[in-house]
Amino acid sequence: MIPSSFISNSSMKLFVKIVILVIIVVSIDNIVSIPLNRMALSARNGKYCGKYFAAIESKPDLLLHGNSRIYKHLIPDTLEKELNISVLNTGVNGISIYSQNSALMYMIDKGYIPENLVMTVRRSSCNVEIDSGFDKLSVIYDHPIIKERLLKLNSKNRMYLILKSLKYNSKIFYILKEKFLAQDIMRTKGFSPMTGTLVPEVPETVTSPHVYKEEIVDEFIYTMKICRDNDINLIFVDAPIYYFDKNDYPEKFTEYRKKYNIPLLDYNNGKYDYMKKQEYFYDELHLNHTGAKKFSSILAKDIKKYIK
Repeated sequence: MIPSSFISNSSMKLFVKIVILVIIVVSIDNIVSIPLNRMALSARNGKYCGKYFAAIESKPDLLLHGNSRIYKHLIPDTLEKELNISVLNTGVNGISIYSQNSALMYMIDKGYIPENLVMTVRRSSCNVEIDSGFDKLSVIYDHPIIKERLLKLNSKNRMYLILKSLKYNSKIFYILKEKFLAQDIMRTKGFSPMTGTLVPEVPETVTSPHVYKEEIVDEFIYTMKICRDNDINLIFVDAPIYYFDKNDYPEKFTEYRKKYNIPLLDYNNGKYDYMKKQEYFYDELHLNHTGAKKFSSILAKDIKKYIK
């Protein structure tokens, strides 16, 4: 029979080894993450957090903030010429309204409160996953607001806060590219065109009703509250799509939008059907460069009366 003292000593030795291993792993992780973090935080180019850093530093009068339907659709130079104010596009591909709000809250906390804010909305945009694109905020996971929002998505995300280099998994090349190869974000003011032309000749008509996710609708309402509390002039824009969408916006969204007196510029309500041309579209949801030029010119004139 093995003495209990031997078992106790063996267990203690194993525990100590595990603790030492954990300390070594965490220490190495912190050492590795330091240069990566410094490079990522100093980047002012590329597509993700570099845009938010640029906004915080340049403090544009009008912020174009949202997903690819901002990023690929709105040309800041065109709006600047018409409105005579500074404009920056912080749109990011595939980023949900939850992630957009997180980035907006981060910029506000860092001292940039946009005077005017254009954000995109779409009748079916409430169907995306709540966590879509949140990994693109990984560079700023340590910030208290982003940390809280990260854990709200899933408590298992705590591992990203313990092992700091984990958030850079598969992003090392991107960080190096952001730092040394990507173009200066201020040269294009955040806009990136899509090249190519849509293949289908005739736009479809969508009549099947959308099932809106309540959590996403609530985030749009949260956007309105953030702007109300920070005296931000919010303007919602529903940019042109190639097909005809016969659905309407969620009732709850419309109720709060009217309550807070927030304008919605809808370019899919029939009035702008002349925009539904192949030559303007990259795919059914995105304008190509030709379409972006056309739409930016139209929007610049339409929002003039709403700008502070």
